[in-house]
Amino acid sequence: MAARRAAASQFSSFGNKRPARLYNGHLHEPSCQRRGNPLGCVIISMTVPGGESLFMRVSHNSTQNSKPPSPSRAGRLDFGERLRSLRKGRGWTLDQLGRRSGVAISTISKAERGVISLTYDNILKLAFAFDMQMSELLSEPQASERPQMVTVERRGHAQVIENNYYVMHMLCSGRARKRMVPVFATIKAHSVEEFSKYISHPGEEFVYVLEGNLTFQVEGDAPYVLSQGDCLYFDSDLGHAYLSSGDSETKLLVVCWHPTSSEIDDMGLGARAL
Repeated sequence: MAARRAAASQFSSFGNKRPARLYNGHLHEPSCQRRGNPLGCVIISMTVPGGESLFMRVSHNSTQNSKPPSPSRAGRLDFGERLRSLRKGRGWTLDQLGRRSGVAISTISKAERGVISLTYDNILKLAFAFDMQMSELLSEPQASERPQMVTVERRGHAQVIENNYYVMHMLCSGRARKRMVPVFATIKAHSVEEFSKYISHPGEEFVYVLEGNLTFQVEGDAPYVLSQGDCLYFDSDLGHAYLSSGDSETKLLVVCWHPTSSEIDDMGLGARAL
């Protein structure tokens, strides 16, 4: 058993030079072999004194360097850290932020840990709770208070938010205070049954179909079917959902406008915002 324990300890340093071990007073160099496995694993065998062989299965992931996170995963982590920092900066618990925003505590917790991406309406609810514009919540803190007159964002540098329904590239997200929110969106959902609920938030929305076919579904209304080059404009407090009509995913240019939290209070829309 002592020999087995000593040999097993060799496995934890797989990939490094294995030092000689002392077995029963004799210096012994363990013999290790790697054998391929069709299941994508590596079988490591080690012979210890007495002729007994030990075997351990190690996945390739444990013997290779981990890959960097995908853009959507990195975006979730960055947003989660920012959300947690804002919440703790206000001295709020998860429960307090949940009550202020109307977003479920479990949803906020998963977002802070980068486990999920929030839907547009939930991001907006959190922005209202912090009394800031949605663009401020999504952007990095600005080093200077000097207003941005012109914001340029190069291709491939947009903030990415991805969930089960769509992939949103938040264009010019580096500009913190903007009234319009431009989005390049790829629609993944193909049926309204895929949504747990219709999306709804105060404001207005413009949509231009760049590629594919879009079914725009308003709660309680007949669907609108749009093709490449078609566009629509609607009040976004209507329950709505974007759906890809064909086999391929639909690509859209979406521009959202929403009032600030103070404007919502002035217009008496507070209850509708939640």
